Amino acid sequence: MQVDKKLTLFAGTQSGLFRSSDNGATWERVVYAGLTTVPVLAVYAPPGGSTRLAVRTRDYLFISDDAGRTWRQSSLAVNTYYVYDVAVPDDVNAPLLAATSRGVLQSVDGGIQWRIVEDGVPAATVNSVRFHPERKLEAFLVQYGRIYRSLDGGSSWQLFPSEGLENSSIQLLWLAPDIPGRIFALSAARGALVFDMPQAEAAKQSGGVASSKE
Repeated sequence: MQVDKKLTLFAGTQSGLFRSSDNGATWERVVYAGLTTVPVLAVYAPPGGSTRLAVRTRDYLFISDDAGRTWRQSSLAVNTYYVYDVAVPDDVNAPLLAATSRGVLQSVDGGIQWRIVEDGVPAATVNSVRFHPERKLEAFLVQYGRIYRSLDGGSSWQLFPSEGLENSSIQLLWLAPDIPGRIFALSAARGALVFDMPQAEAAKQSGGVASSKE
């Protein structure tokens, strides 16, 4: 992520969260109650780079809006909801999303309160959730190998046309900022897959031509 035109790196370790402002030459421990010296399981950041990020420990989710200078503990109890993934948007006013064992959760107040979203998607295990790198309210999730898309920050969802990905057992999604019309998927059955937005969708968004392929 870019912070004052400098690259800030974060590393989650068994002994806490560390930060580097000199491309990894030196590291400093991030000090915050409940986060210091606690094993950090994952670090989440927006796809396009931002000062926002989230950190997951065994019990809680911690959120920062200023590249880790200050933190707040989210009310999302990780030991109650098994969290598989967290989608952090660039815009601090956009919702946070969490893929959990009980469904996709949404927070519109920066992680203070969360609700399960059931509009268009079942309240069941969601493996992965990602925001589009350019369109701030567009998001994608994976549930039981099927891809869903939201155009309103995760408030409602629709099945996303994904011809060629059937029976692939998709587990994880990733969208690259430099290729916004392409979705990368990691599957248990077929390895890494590349899926371009349907041609009509791509033409609508950029005026270009895209094709669906494995």
